[in-house]
Amino acid sequence: RDVPRDPSGPLVDPFDHLYGDFNPWCGLESYRFWHNYTEYASLPGLQRFASAADLLEGLAEMAFSPAGPGRRAAALAEMRAQQARRRAETLLFWSSALLKAARTR
Repeated sequence: RDVPRDPSGPLVDPFDHLYGDFNPWCGLESYRFWHNYTEYASLPGLQRFASAADLLEGLAEMAFSPAGPGRRAAALAEMRAQQARRRAETLLFWSSALLKAARTR
């Protein structure tokens, strides 16, 4: 499919993976585009790594280095704060939706 590209938009068609037969190796750029909007990419406190060696190095540093307990506590505090914010947003949304639904009856 040849779609003209808007110069202000993404470099790839983010819906490219939806066209034609499914192939997990087709449209990898689209998957990369959408990954940026997932919780795996956007939640604060997540520890990122570039390779298996980088992962193991980061785990060893958090587990065995003198700075490890502080890094673990900071990451945990950041993740818990984000979870509290998301919980408050969810509660506000659903309570508002229930009130609106109750008023329409």
